[in-house]
Amino acid sequence: MAVAKQANAFALYIHWPFCRARCPYCAFNVHVRPDAVAADYVEGLIKELKGVARRLGPRPLTTIFFGGGTPSLIPPAHLGALIDCAAGLFCLPSGADASLPEITREITREITMEMNPEDASPDYLRDAKQAGVNRLSIGVQAFDDADLAYLGRRHSAVQARQALDRARGVFGRCSLDLMYGWQGHTPARWQTSLNQAVKTGFGHISAYQLGIEPGSPWYRKRRTLHLPTEESIVAMDRLAHTTLRAAGYRNYEISNYAQKDHHCAHNLWTWHGGDYAGIGPGAAGRLTIDGIRYSTKTIHAPAAWLAQVREKGHGYDRWEALSGAQESLEQLMLRLRLREGVPAGLIDRWQAVTHSSRWREMAADGFLRQRGGRWFTTRKGRACLDGLTGALVKA
Repeated sequence: MAVAKQANAFALYIHWPFCRARCPYCAFNVHVRPDAVAADYVEGLIKELKGVARRLGPRPLTTIFFGGGTPSLIPPAHLGALIDCAAGLFCLPSGADASLPEITREITREITMEMNPEDASPDYLRDAKQAGVNRLSIGVQAFDDADLAYLGRRHSAVQARQALDRARGVFGRCSLDLMYGWQGHTPARWQTSLNQAVKTGFGHISAYQLGIEPGSPWYRKRRTLHLPTEESIVAMDRLAHTTLRAAGYRNYEISNYAQKDHHCAHNLWTWHGGDYAGIGPGAAGRLTIDGIRYSTKTIHAPAAWLAQVREKGHGYDRWEALSGAQESLEQLMLRLRLREGVPAGLIDRWQAVTHSSRWREMAADGFLRQRGGRWFTTRKGRACLDGLTGALVKA
């Protein structure tokens, strides 16, 4: 599933940082302000979009992704205003476009929004679709009420199933997120959630292992948590793989499974090194201008971000050129996660950070395998991906 990068094409990530509550595992830039004045921040996002257009010019826009936070707190009229603004500033296709990168041609105008199940009312779903959203990513996490309560989720298992049924009736392309590996979680309960997910008929399922990341509430109490053993985590990873593969899903990335034509084009674009602009508080981006690739990041705090956007027309607090080694390392880390493997030719281009002898060593130890001019991570390698990446990188 290769991505043929088109010159100047880019994707757009829009971050909405507000939530009704903070989940204890969440390390994203979120702020508990469900009553945030949407009009003020949408005004800021539109102004920042125009600032991006001044820097980039009329480039082709491959996809849009609304993430958070909880972007389903944005009123549909404001979603429509943001989508219309992006379509007016950039070349957002309205139909199948052979000039777009291969991965996005058949998924016309992919505009994804993350959503919580409790927001999936019939009216909101209908209005979000009319505004231009055509793909949903719904954060279910579990189908057990005790698990949901422990994870700090606001919906019940019944509400999740009802939301998924409604969403599937309105949107042709939907994804649901599941999580595994918290304190007290067992392979048997994980199997139940996987079975429930398959029954929904959704074409895309993300199955993430819980990580206790810096910035999350649980990180501060990490030493008191009794997480499942490594053997249990490996068993849960294997259950996800066998259950979803048997149901017709392809594991195209280490945590993402899709049926035919239901992969997330936005994520594939960024994982393959495509440019993307990040707008909204705390959003990251990667943009190439005059042959130089830049790492960008906007101001983290929403009020400070909005103040700077109003004053300067942008919310950036970082705009740094990436060295060749930095870009190679970033691509190495991303490509190892993809099921399609790493073309051997890329390793030659990454000589600043890795060498083919390291890859052969890791293959001899069972972490990698080579076939048809590509390198693939094995199940053993995927289970310790951070360590594998470190072993491949030159000291």
